Amino acid sequence: LRLAIALRYMCGGDPYDIALCHGVHSQEVKRSCWMVVDAVNNTDTMAIQYPVSHEDQLRVAKGFHKKSTIDLWNCAGAIDGMLVWIQKPSKRDVDENIGFGEAKFMCGRKSKYGVNLQAVCDANRRFLDVSIGTPGSSSDYFTFLHSKICDSLEVEGFLKPGLCLYGDNAYCNSSYMMVPFKGSVSGSEDAYN
Repeated sequence: LRLAIALRYMCGGDPYDIALCHGVHSQEVKRSCWMVVDAVNNTDTMAIQYPVSHEDQLRVAKGFHKKSTIDLWNCAGAIDGMLVWIQKPSKRDVDENIGFGEAKFMCGRKSKYGVNLQAVCDANRRFLDVSIGTPGSSSDYFTFLHSKICDSLEVEGFLKPGLCLYGDNAYCNSSYMMVPFKGSVSGSEDAYN
């Protein structure tokens, strides 16, 4: 029952309609949601963690290689960010809990309040790493620089030599990250982009 309530709420259901449908008080809807989130977060088999062994990283690369039409053999994950929309945080919330003003949560490009979510996935679109740690006014690259995956990638030997993450132009080329070619391209460069 708690799972059914939580899933319906997470899909955008109205708490009062859900409560009526399931015969519970409306406060139980959000309580059920948090109980399900806590249960998932406390289940080790559902933990999202980028593979630390070179063998597992190579398995990720082989998954991308199998789906590639241009012989990509070194992709150890695809990385991207997105804005998760939120209501404007209150001044009290940011002063007490965060340490910077509510204006930092406004994303100018989207004209929405939010937090940045960054994720790395495998060729089957399964999450390998997720980071939510910067307000909506931050760029994807800034979010990456302040993530645990960036700290790990900076450690020599963490990523199997020759492998890298693939990101969009929001990121920068480095020894562990490849991004699209800039400007007008053709042939294999266009296929890569």
